Amino acid sequence: GDHQRWRVHCLEHDVAEHFAAEQLVFLSPDADEVLHCIDHSKVYVIGGLVDVSVQKRSSLERAHSLGASVARLPLRDYQ
Repeated sequence: GDHQRWRVHCLEHDVAEHFAAEQLVFLSPDADEVLHCIDHSKVYVIGGLVDVSVQKRSSLERAHSLGASVARLPLRDYQ
């Protein structure tokens, strides 16, 4: 698909098997914190881009279950 042209790493297995929770930042539209800048020492999880159906709070709840950080893109600021 189109995602194969992106400069990202697609993992076959759960991201938690590859990275420590402290390294992970899940991007979720349900997050309160806004992502203002990229920390190159972090791994950003963009699961929503390949989801077949939207499940509210899914990435937010997954991040919390792992003890990982969560942030949202500042899209609301540009509406």
